[in-house]
Amino acid sequence: MQPFKADINQYIFISVEKPAEYKAMSYRTNSDNIYAEGTPITAKEHPALNLKIMKYYQRIYYCAVVGDEDRKQLAYFERELVPLAG
Repeated sequence: MQPFKADINQYIFISVEKPAEYKAMSYRTNSDNIYAEGTPITAKEHPALNLKIMKYYQRIYYCAVVGDEDRKQLAYFERELVPLAG
């Protein structure tokens, strides 16, 4: 219980309990991604640029440009990506 000061000389104890549906924050990585690592993909904003998914972490896809993997990786949300046709 946590004390609650009602008056200078009095303390009231209030019970603080977590509801049954309470879930603590999880630091595990999500596995709810649609695209697997290594999948060829393109972005909606620049469909001519072919990308390859390198990593998926905390709902963000980190992609490398195909043919220029040494370039800085680009980060996209799932809704910004389109699978390559073919």
